[in-house]
Amino acid sequence: MEMDFMRLREAKHIWIYGAGVVGKRVWKLLSPEAFHLPIEGMVVSAKRGQKEMEECPLAEIGDVKTKDAETVFIIAVSVPFQQEVVDTLLSKGYGNYILWNRTFVTERWYLTNRRFEDRRKGLSKVCIVLSGYKEFLWNNVFDRLERFVPDDVEVCILSSGLYSEKLSEIADKNDWSYLSTEINDITLIQNMAVRLYEKAEWFYKMDEDIFLTRNCFERIMQTHIKVEEQEPYKVGFTAPLIPVNGYGHIRILDFLQKRQQYERKFERAFYGVNPESMLEKDIGAAQFFWGMGGEIPQLDSLNDMFAKRDEYGVCGVRFSIGFILFRRSVWERMKGFSVTGGLDLGVDEDELCRFCVSRSTAMIVAENTVVGHFSFRQQAGAMREFYEENQELFQIRQEGSQCGEKN
Repeated sequence: MEMDFMRLREAKHIWIYGAGVVGKRVWKLLSPEAFHLPIEGMVVSAKRGQKEMEECPLAEIGDVKTKDAETVFIIAVSVPFQQEVVDTLLSKGYGNYILWNRTFVTERWYLTNRRFEDRRKGLSKVCIVLSGYKEFLWNNVFDRLERFVPDDVEVCILSSGLYSEKLSEIADKNDWSYLSTEINDITLIQNMAVRLYEKAEWFYKMDEDIFLTRNCFERIMQTHIKVEEQEPYKVGFTAPLIPVNGYGHIRILDFLQKRQQYERKFERAFYGVNPESMLEKDIGAAQFFWGMGGEIPQLDSLNDMFAKRDEYGVCGVRFSIGFILFRRSVWERMKGFSVTGGLDLGVDEDELCRFCVSRSTAMIVAENTVVGHFSFRQQAGAMREFYEENQELFQIRQEGSQCGEKN
C-alpha cells in the first residue's frame, strides 16, 4: 500500500481508468486540495456516448499520449472487470497501474506532503498533540506534558499547515516525534498520525491549550477499561473533567457547591456546547474557572480534590474533545475523520460525537481527574492578557510536585 501511495505522489500524470460509479467516487476522493495530485481526468476504452463530468475531463485510452514511467493509471472498476482493463493497458504499452481497493478510502491521507521527524518507539499508547498556533502557551503546556506523561505513552506533536522550529526542538528535547503537513487540515493530520503509529492500540488526543495534571493519563485509562469490563456500555472515548467545558463545568460546580454563585455572576448553567453561552464567550466566565476571585481552586489543587473519587459520568450532550482517549478500533470503525482539504475545524469533534450517539457507544468522563482548558475561541484574545498576568494559576503547583511525576 505504501508503495502505491509513493507512486502516486511521484507521478507526473495520473489517469483514473473507469467513469462509472467507482471511477467517479475515486475522482471525488482524490481531487480535494489536500492531495495536489496531477490527475488528468478519467479514461475509458470507448466513450460510447458517455457524458463527461463538468469538473473532470473524459478521454479514450487511445487518446492518451503520455507513455513515460511517471504516468500512473488507477484502475477504478469493479473487481470482475479489473483484469480486462489491465489487459487493455498492457496492450497499449502502459504497465504502470494501481488496482483501487477500499483500503485507499481510509488511508488516502498518506498522499499529503508531510515532514515527519520519526522517533517512534512502537508502544501501544500514543499521545498526539495538535499544536502550532498558540506559542505563548507552550512553556506551561509542554512542561506539564513532559512532567505527567507516563513512560508507557509515546508522544507525537502535530502541526497542521506549518513547520515550527520551536516545536521541532521541543520534540527533540523530549525524544518525541513531530509531524507537520503543508496543508492546514486538522482531520487529515490526525488520520495520518494514527496511520503512522500502526502498532498503537490506544490514542490520547490533546489540543495545545490543554493543561495536564498529575495522573490524568492513568486515571482516564483506568476509567475507560473499568467501564468496558464492568459496565453495560460500549465506550467511544473517555475524557477527564474540564472546568471550561460544556459538561465538566457543571460537574465541578456541583462538587464544590458553587453552582448558585456561578449562576448569580453569569447565567443559568446548562450542559452542552453553545457558542452563545457565557461559558464560551464571556472572558469573566473563563477567568472564574481559572481561579479568579477564589471560588474555584487552582488547577492542581482542584485535581487533588477529585483524585480520591472513584466515579465517572456518561455525557449525554456534544462534548468538546480537547483531551480524550480512544481505541484505534473506534477510529477504524469511523473510517477515519472526514477530509475535505480545508481547515476542517471541529469536524473531528462533530463526527466523533455523532458516531458515539448513532452507534450507541458512550462518551465517558472520568470524575477522578481534572485538566485545564485555556478558553474557547471567543475568549482567547482577552484571556491571553489574563494568562500573562496570572502565571501562578497556570504553572504547576510546586508543593507535592514529586508525587506522580517524572523526576
